[in-house]
Amino acid sequence: MRYSALIFVCLAWSAQLVVAKRLYLGCYQGGGGRLYRRDLGGDACGDFCLANDYIYSIQSTYDIWNEDHSEQGVACGCDDSLGYTPDDWVYTENCLQFYTPNIEINLLQTTFDRLGCGSVSDYENREFTNVADFEACFQQCKDYTYAFTDRLDPNVDLRCNCSNNPDDFYVDNNCENHNLADFTWMIFQHPAGSSGSPSSWVKRQAKERLQREIGQKPIAICPKGMSACRTSSNDDYGFECIDVQTELESCGGCIHGDFNSDLGKPLSKRGTNCVTLPGISHDGVTCINGECLAFAWEEGSKLRGDKCEAAA
Repeated sequence: MRYSALIFVCLAWSAQLVVAKRLYLGCYQGGGGRLYRRDLGGDACGDFCLANDYIYSIQSTYDIWNEDHSEQGVACGCDDSLGYTPDDWVYTENCLQFYTPNIEINLLQTTFDRLGCGSVSDYENREFTNVADFEACFQQCKDYTYAFTDRLDPNVDLRCNCSNNPDDFYVDNNCENHNLADFTWMIFQHPAGSSGSPSSWVKRQAKERLQREIGQKPIAICPKGMSACRTSSNDDYGFECIDVQTELESCGGCIHGDFNSDLGKPLSKRGTNCVTLPGISHDGVTCINGECLAFAWEEGSKLRGDKCEAAA
């Protein structure tokens, strides 16, 4: 009898040992999230964020423009919240269909699975809680089997409700292209009482995978002899490949900063826009070896030393 009781206790305990996993939450419009790495995508982005104790991985896709072609790159961000959710947000797994640039969100450690979207019964008698994001709802519903979220109220990010009754909802679609603001509920399930907090072992595994992934990443993202220059000082995603030794508008360096080295740091030495130098004719200047060389002046200017000045 004592042996049977021990088996029962062990079985009951093992039911709570649920492996936490990543949950894909769909695509969001560009913006938000702390950007950390420009060379990590997929599982490596999630490993990076998990190893640094963040809740969400935020992977962005952007265009890289070269002289004769364009290609796509990825940027990895991490955060503890999703930030603002647009009123017209719809769940989708085909990001570029709706958002450019797009951001793919993953909740890194959770015991919840998404069952799909559908309707919730007894709607008028339910008590809803306004929450900031999905993880906040999962924390509220951790001792329940089911969690329901919607966005019927445009003034809040999500509404949350919990249940243990499988008869409280009906799933009729996979959520693709659905807006949670039109009485469509996203429905999740997990073993009641289980937790999605990552263990030290999980974090260590993530760090080891991340180190292997980084070791396989190429260092250069532009052809030899060209620099990856930001297209704007206000844009963390866009860049183009430029030969700063000959480029008139970015001579000697990236005019808006170096795409690779300036992330999260003061901008490195900027190049010079030779075309805008005072007193020099627009078609009377060139860039050679990273320096502006003028050979024609605007009317009323003259060369003094290495500068054009107004004629006396």
